[in-house]
Amino acid sequence: VMLPTDGVLLFLTRFLRMFSYGSLSVVLFQYLEQIGLSANEIGALLTFILIGDLIFSLFLTTRADRIIGRKRTLIISALLKIFAGVAFSLSDNFAILVIAGTVGVISTTGGEIGPFLPVEQSSLVEVCCTESSETPKEGDTVQLIKKSIDMPTLLAWYQMIGYLAQAIGAVTSGAIVFSLTEYHNFSILEASRVILITYAATGLVKLILYLALSHQVEAHNFLGHQKPSEEPSTATTTNTTEEKKKSFLGLHSLHSQLTVLKLSLLFMLDSFAGGFVMQSFLVFWFGVRWAMDSAKLGSMLMAANVIAGFSGLVAGRLVKKFGALNTMVFTHLPSNIFLLFVPLMPSSATAVVVLLLRFAISQMDVPARNAYVMMVVSKDERSAASGVTNIARSVALALSPLLLGVFLEVPPKSVAFMVPFFIAGGLKIVYDIAIFIAFKTTANLGATNKPTVAV
Repeated sequence: VMLPTDGVLLFLTRFLRMFSYGSLSVVLFQYLEQIGLSANEIGALLTFILIGDLIFSLFLTTRADRIIGRKRTLIISALLKIFAGVAFSLSDNFAILVIAGTVGVISTTGGEIGPFLPVEQSSLVEVCCTESSETPKEGDTVQLIKKSIDMPTLLAWYQMIGYLAQAIGAVTSGAIVFSLTEYHNFSILEASRVILITYAATGLVKLILYLALSHQVEAHNFLGHQKPSEEPSTATTTNTTEEKKKSFLGLHSLHSQLTVLKLSLLFMLDSFAGGFVMQSFLVFWFGVRWAMDSAKLGSMLMAANVIAGFSGLVAGRLVKKFGALNTMVFTHLPSNIFLLFVPLMPSSATAVVVLLLRFAISQMDVPARNAYVMMVVSKDERSAASGVTNIARSVALALSPLLLGVFLEVPPKSVAFMVPFFIAGGLKIVYDIAIFIAFKTTANLGATNKPTVAV
């Protein structure tokens, strides 16, 4: 199915953003050391970046659908990305870097940061997906054909593009730094600064692409714009005013607020568990436990990420057949059983095989989860719901590494060295069971010939 112009633009911005995040992750820590920041200053800077991301992402995503507008939110976010990239590339002053990191958008891990993800996903669904609540009107045939992509499949491709771009960005960044330092007499600092300038430049390209978006990306009752097919009425204005009074974090009904609260708490449990088996820990664990060298570890992670990225594409088919929640739980649950067995394997080869089996199904729940969050709230609450749940996950993910250090100083062949896998797998299994019990009445939501949207 051909994507509409807005859909193509949003996929391009996703690719550019994750490419720049992946490229920055290779050089950022080394760059901060090269400009003279101490370990304590780097740690403090990372904390300020996290706090700033939470505050600004929450503020923007909860206002994107109705107050600020999705297009305007994305434009503001691109400007913040440019600001951070320029400030980090030009200044070595700690205070300036703290301000730029707190206010701007800078990725420290290569993963998503800022308000982009929830707002882009909501916009994509708005322009690409026909949902059961939409009834064709006279003259709407062409528009409905353009919007015939199902939500989980769309979000699965969106996720896969991000994985691919992040990997390409990391490889490209490493190659550029190597080439500049080996063949063009650049210092590490100068070569890293080139990557930071590129980071800001991708923000500029993203800004231009966001400016080209049409108003079709907006929520159906965004206060700043009325789509041509929607005629304003006194009743609509009155209802909007009343709902705005009851709105909390961009969620306008008590049902949506309670639903997002429950989902956020459960997602926090899942994310907290995931913090015990982050990729940086997996590299450390396999390197210490099985004495694997950097080349093997790099190959392992590359294989894991490629498998995870493409496995997400299967999620769309599973959601259409079984529903979003069923797909989330019954792909995630066996992957966590595999996780429990990784440290119990007798050799490095079998441990890697089990880990890759885990990655083959562990990310299928991501597009299903993103789609489910959008299905259980109204269309004009999607950015807010995605933003709130993503921020909840980020907060929980930041907590578990504080406890992980305890298990990194024990003998590598001891049971204690295996405990992070047991904690992560066990808590994730608890999450799978808990979310299924909490939302089992909507387990089929998203399945073909079943209700696909709750409004």
